[in-house]
Amino acid sequence: QFAVTFVFMIVIAFGAVGAGSLSDMMDQMMSRTLANTNLIMVLSGLLTLLIYFIIFRARGKSPLREVGIEKIRSVKLMPVVIMGVALNFFVSYLMDILPIPASVVQDYVRQSSMLDVGSIWMQFSSIVVVAPVLEEIVFRGLVYLRLKRAMPVWLALLLQATLFGVMHGQIIWICY
Repeated sequence: QFAVTFVFMIVIAFGAVGAGSLSDMMDQMMSRTLANTNLIMVLSGLLTLLIYFIIFRARGKSPLREVGIEKIRSVKLMPVVIMGVALNFFVSYLMDILPIPASVVQDYVRQSSMLDVGSIWMQFSSIVVVAPVLEEIVFRGLVYLRLKRAMPVWLALLLQATLFGVMHGQIIWICY
């Protein structure tokens, strides 16, 4: 994501040359980059998946098998979905009753608002499709499966979940 954002900002910088002072150019770069957050997330996610598939294919391995992707019957999926929704409500309730400092809530709102840009289709692609697929492949597939080879399952799960939460970088997102 860093690399895609960097390239995006360079392209914007070339387009903003002569737009005024350096400060004006930097403001334009930041505002246009933030306005395209979801596009950047989709592009970086797709690029990451492409690189992932190329690496595993070059090693003669099945990318899907390497991350444990299998067919699942919808009958088995339904309890997981219900449990996930219930857990989300529980965590939301818990977050409402905890004394969370206003500065943390403001930071959460500010960071969340960055995802509310662009077309509804770009938001959907980024937040509902690309990010979850990439997160599942990287964290539940690559990270968890390799950790559980080297340690007890409960520890691998705890480390993977902690790494996944910390990757989000905002305490409320980490709690979810």
